[in-house]
Amino acid sequence: MGINIATLIGINDCILSVYRCHDQTYRFSVVNAMGRTYTCDTCFPTLSSAKFMGISVTERLTIDRDLR
Repeated sequence: MGINIATLIGINDCILSVYRCHDQTYRFSVVNAMGRTYTCDTCFPTLSSAKFMGISVTERLTIDRDLR
């Protein structure tokens, strides 16, 4: 029961964590170097779909940070 980390990926100044939930779905969270966290509430059926969306969101967060 609980969650298990499926993969950790470093992208720029962020860490993407994709984890498998007890119901066999996947979710992800992103933590930046400042300690801010973004957690996606959507469940994904596969690791690859969660990882793809997580990478996309992480890159977007990095772009938004660079524009400030």
